[in-house]
Amino acid sequence: MAPENKKLSNHKLSTYGRIERFTGGVLLAVGAVLLIFDSLLEGFYSLAADVSMPIGYKLAVLGVAIGLVVLLISVFREQLFFRNHERYKDIER
Repeated sequence: MAPENKKLSNHKLSTYGRIERFTGGVLLAVGAVLLIFDSLLEGFYSLAADVSMPIGYKLAVLGVAIGLVVLLISVFREQLFFRNHERYKDIER
């Protein structure tokens, strides 16, 4: 293994590197979820206040939004499951 690869491998496995990446990922995910939730909430408020739009369109938009949220949660849960159950995690490249 080349010296630069060994240093990179040690950095990836270090506790500080893992904590740093985990913290950054959590902050990014929480911020993105809050922004998306706030945007959806504002959109639903303005949609509900619009009396000129038919109720069918409002229900369709609500259905699409709920469907997207369910799909995103499903993909996120699947990624977590496969990350925790990786078959080849002990094999080095």
